[in-house]
Amino acid sequence: MNKQPNILLVDDKQEWLSFSQSSLSREGYSVELSKDVQHALELCQNKRFSLVLVDFNCMEREEKWFKNLISHANSRYVVVLSSMDLSPEKLRKAFNLGAFDCVEKCYDAQNLLLLVEKQLNDIRQKSKAKE
Repeated sequence: MNKQPNILLVDDKQEWLSFSQSSLSREGYSVELSKDVQHALELCQNKRFSLVLVDFNCMEREEKWFKNLISHANSRYVVVLSSMDLSPEKLRKAFNLGAFDCVEKCYDAQNLLLLVEKQLNDIRQKSKAKE
């Protein structure tokens, strides 16, 4: 049996964190939560995550910590930003700060699961390409 990837969710909205943790845990994923980027960085220094989903507003408010998170993540895990408003300016800012991808935040379990599976598949494909 394959061990499911570890996922870290970073958002200041407890409702979204709870919903996402419940949805992903039901599918067998190991999920940890953080209400801010600084705490997320601390978690990442002590545990390896396969995927880190960071809310755009958290990234913007804690830009210095987000840059540290990206630096620390390097190739160990992927940081994906989520935001309801994917304007070209926000996309540009996310990518300029080093985000792997920027996707719309999901508020239903099925789309959240599809998003996570797609991102993890992209990670696997990039890993295979490097071999």
